Amino acid sequence: MVQPALAIGLLVVAALGERMLDERPGRRELTAVCAIVAELFGIAALAPDRTTQHVHGVALVLVLTLLAAAATGAVRRAFPRPVDRQSDDDRRRPRIAWGAL
Repeated sequence: MVQPALAIGLLVVAALGERMLDERPGRRELTAVCAIVAELFGIAALAPDRTTQHVHGVALVLVLTLLAAAATGAVRRAFPRPVDRQSDDDRRRPRIAWGAL
C-alpha cells in the first residue's frame, strides 16, 4: 500500500504545483514520477500469486548478495574517498549512508 500511495501522492503534488503555484515540473521531475508509476505497474503485473511458501536457500542468498553489491556501489559513488586528508565529516558520511540503508 505504500508504493501506490507514493505514486498517487507524487502525481497530486505535481498537478497541484503546476496548477496552484504555476511551477511547471522539469523533464527530470516528470521522468522520475513516470518511472515510479511505471515501476508500480510493473510490480503489479509481475507479482507472483499469493502463496505461503518463502524463498530460501541459494535463491535467497543470490538475491541478497546482488542487493548488497548494488547498495555498496551506490554508497561508494555517492561518497568518494577524497585524495587529501579526510576531515571528521568525511569519515562520518559513509556511516550515515549505511545507517540509511
